[in-house]
Amino acid sequence: MRNYISISTDRNLFKKESEVLKRQEGYAEHYDRYVVVVLTTRGYDKVRVRNIEIIPTNSLTKVLSIWSAYNAVRSIINESDSERWTVSTQDPFECGLAGFFATMATQALFHVQIHTDPFSSYFKSSSLLNWLRSIVAPFVIRRARMVRVVSGRVSKGVLALGVQEKNIQLKPIDINSEKIKSASVTHNLHTAYPHFDSIILMASRLSPEKNITFAINVFSDILKARPHAGLIIVGEGNERKRIERHIASLNLEGKVLLLGWKSGDELYSYYKTADVFLQTSLFEGYGMSLAEAVAAGCPAVSSDVGAARELISSDRIFPVNGRLVCRDIMLKILNKRDTL
Repeated sequence: MRNYISISTDRNLFKKESEVLKRQEGYAEHYDRYVVVVLTTRGYDKVRVRNIEIIPTNSLTKVLSIWSAYNAVRSIINESDSERWTVSTQDPFECGLAGFFATMATQALFHVQIHTDPFSSYFKSSSLLNWLRSIVAPFVIRRARMVRVVSGRVSKGVLALGVQEKNIQLKPIDINSEKIKSASVTHNLHTAYPHFDSIILMASRLSPEKNITFAINVFSDILKARPHAGLIIVGEGNERKRIERHIASLNLEGKVLLLGWKSGDELYSYYKTADVFLQTSLFEGYGMSLAEAVAAGCPAVSSDVGAARELISSDRIFPVNGRLVCRDIMLKILNKRDTL
């Protein structure tokens, strides 16, 4: 029997129609028993879908959820007749600590997944929590039997820790490129916003590491050369109010539009009808929106993060916070599109 335990922090797993749960259903087909332990505070119920068991830790605090996850995983392994368990953690941080200690002195295989870039100096300096995580990550990564990464950039960071190449699995995030390419245009941005002669699109969570205010500053520079351009930002997050204030401080209301979350064919239509896609992140593990934009055929520009160098040409990549370089690349693309 092949059995699998995933340790995660994704609370969307408790939503029966969520994309993350659908992905888990696909993974679970390869196992006899498939358990997901989710680090949560109180208020969640166990969920069972086919052969998947989703178990919340329901801990009093976030810190205690690490201990609760350790206990849950250890109990599952010890109470099972099978020795064929793989324990895979969705990060090398809180989940990684729980997974490592839970598999100690057992026959279970300990695997770690890395979806961000814990080796980035911007990651380390972004918060006290991430600074602590950057200390924990090497400890956990060095003790994993297998480390899954989503970009070559992160793979190099893991190699630098002394992990053997044979123990690193490079597996980019699956974005279903064919579905994106074949999707019909149901929402045309130029039809919806005819007053914009060129449209720059961003699609990301509105969080500090996405560096949205930097993008707005670059856009303000672009407006000096292209006064009828528009910046459309798709996504939600805890930075929305701050971003709205920044837009107002630059008198860019009506020029920068925050449209909230979009998904599926609507988002694919945005990619296909925008003139250029922009990613300005301080750090990324991969960059799913960038990959989706490329799959949709949208010219894309990105800061030098995540899988940018694997997805787009180097002449469309700028240094993190490289405002003038970003502006020049964007203007070159927009001006070239005018001649098509």
